[in-house]
Amino acid sequence: MSEQQSQNEKSVHTDLPENLRPVYDDLLLDFRVACHRNQGLALACDAIVADLVRAGWRCVDRSDKSWEKEREFQKSLWDLDGIPKDLDELFYEMEPWEKVASGYRRAAEILCDALAGSRPRSTVLLFPTLFCYRHFLELSIKGLLQLNAQLPATNRVKPPMGHILENLRSTLEAELSADVKSTTVWENAKVVDGVQVAGKQVGNVNDDLLLLKDWCDRFASADRESDRFRYPVDKDHAPYDFPHLQQLLGCKDVDELKSGMAKLSKAIHNISMAIAGEIEFG
Repeated sequence: MSEQQSQNEKSVHTDLPENLRPVYDDLLLDFRVACHRNQGLALACDAIVADLVRAGWRCVDRSDKSWEKEREFQKSLWDLDGIPKDLDELFYEMEPWEKVASGYRRAAEILCDALAGSRPRSTVLLFPTLFCYRHFLELSIKGLLQLNAQLPATNRVKPPMGHILENLRSTLEAELSADVKSTTVWENAKVVDGVQVAGKQVGNVNDDLLLLKDWCDRFASADRESDRFRYPVDKDHAPYDFPHLQQLLGCKDVDELKSGMAKLSKAIHNISMAIAGEIEFG
């Protein structure tokens, strides 16, 4: 076993009969690779994997060569000594707002997957899911404001730090320059010797700002001050209704919510790149 394995994993491993330990190691690695491939995080519950092994789960076929290559590659990375285990921590100092915001988005995506796969549906998970997505949106706008504040300007205001999305979004829209708003968004663009030679134009930042406004309006209507999904009652102690996606956000299910927020994340990235481009070349 790798020296980097957690104490909990070592304990679970030791508690298994000796003949089952190699099976456990094998299944745990497969589980982590599957989580990494589908969620971007190598998550695995050691005790659950151990229970599956005790119940008789075994690998009977490894015909997928691409899986085997990815499995061995990931194992070699996890077993290396002296490399950082958390790359996000390395980049946190450079992009703190983006990193924290993306963390809430990833948490919401994991919760969406749990909601979609649970039988019976654990709809109580909607509370943290919606809070995480709303907080991702709030932090993303604040991050864009902080990034835009680095541009040279004589009348730039201090970015607001409250929770009201419309205040944040309207401030961002007022602060962004016309050049940033009109920036063209390309897909699969390639630059050779400083000249763009390929790519497909798919819109501009104004389109992304419209999408940002749409989601801000939805979440602002459902949760104006970031307390709707954190408490069962409002500030006057009046109870909130149980959240229903269609009524609150116009989404028929968590898959539609997850897909919509993924598109929003891409739009936010486009806006940040347009601002960063002006910082670099303006």
